[in-house]
Amino acid sequence: MKKYIVQNKKPNGYGSFLLLGGADGETLVQSFPRYFANAVQVGDQVYALGYHNISRAWVCRDDLCFAVEPLMNQHLASYVVKNFDFWDGIRFRYALARALMARDFRPSLSTTANLHKFLQSQYLTKTR
Repeated sequence: MKKYIVQNKKPNGYGSFLLLGGADGETLVQSFPRYFANAVQVGDQVYALGYHNISRAWVCRDDLCFAVEPLMNQHLASYVVKNFDFWDGIRFRYALARALMARDFRPSLSTTANLHKFLQSQYLTKTR
């Protein structure tokens, strides 16, 4: 898990570009979709979860954004194992449960079921 602080936010047609500053002085420009970028403000902490320094998901408070989103139901069962190391997998499951509770869903103990609920709710909120 890497922690970044949002230093600047610039809207684009897709969502927003965020200038992220790391603890070790590194800076990163990352594009985020509108549903995630609207909830992030300058000064917020954003966490990158992944495997071998490759970000697969981004977390800010109760919001979750996928860099690599599972496309089929067969991929949901192995999504956490393939895309996160052990500790980031635990953090991802926790962030997923918090994101579901923020959307008024009750999370279950099954990560696959939680991913399915989250992706469905994410699609519904994008099209409203």
